[in-house]
Amino acid sequence: MSEVLGRDGHLTDLALERFLAGELQGEALAEVEAHLEECEDCADRVAAAQLVVPAFEALQAPDLSVLPEPANRPWGGFRAVALAAVALAGAGLWVSASQGPDDPGVRLKGAGLALEVFVDGEPPRQLDAGDEVVPGDKLGFRVRAGQDGHLIVLGRDETGSVYPCLPARPGPSQPHARSDAPVDVEAAVVLDAVLGTEQFVAIHCESPPAWDELAEAVRTRMGDGGPLAAGCVHEVVEVEKVRARMKP
Repeated sequence: MSEVLGRDGHLTDLALERFLAGELQGEALAEVEAHLEECEDCADRVAAAQLVVPAFEALQAPDLSVLPEPANRPWGGFRAVALAAVALAGAGLWVSASQGPDDPGVRLKGAGLALEVFVDGEPPRQLDAGDEVVPGDKLGFRVRAGQDGHLIVLGRDETGSVYPCLPARPGPSQPHARSDAPVDVEAAVVLDAVLGTEQFVAIHCESPPAWDELAEAVRTRMGDGGPLAAGCVHEVVEVEKVRARMKP
């Protein structure tokens, strides 16, 4: 019985995930490569996964506890660059006391923008810059803005692949009102198998921004010190995705 083919005769989601992550070896790798030469459908899934700003739907990967919900990386067939993350509508998933601007993990830039990132748990664990996360961790977000505007939250993995967190699919930003403390946003992600530095970027704009332009700016201009778009401010929380968490 094949380890990489499903009952439908196509490569399983897990096999494609492991192939894109470079984890397959020996006979399994040879079988996948041979199948891709013959199967146009599976080859198209791989091609879609290798787009710069991928467009795909979530896989169900039980070994990573990925939830069986629509993906935050949009509408293609397969998740990009070895699964970026699953985005779910998740209002109320994160319960914690209001945090001030001096609390761990909250950093301010521009018009009083603050981003908090949490790992789901009892209680939820707020992430500081450089904290470790692992594949399968479910993350939530809280954002504070010093003025009314429009909000988008994007993720960027070690490969430079950019994926949507809020909204759950590429599209219009959400109105976000001024607040005195960070508030929950209706977004959550489950981390994929791509290890390395993972960045989460909250972008707050005076007027509705273009999703694709912001995604390209996050992919190419992160770290240059300038705004990602005119009339926008942004805040970044950067963590390290490791195979197994060593720190408590």
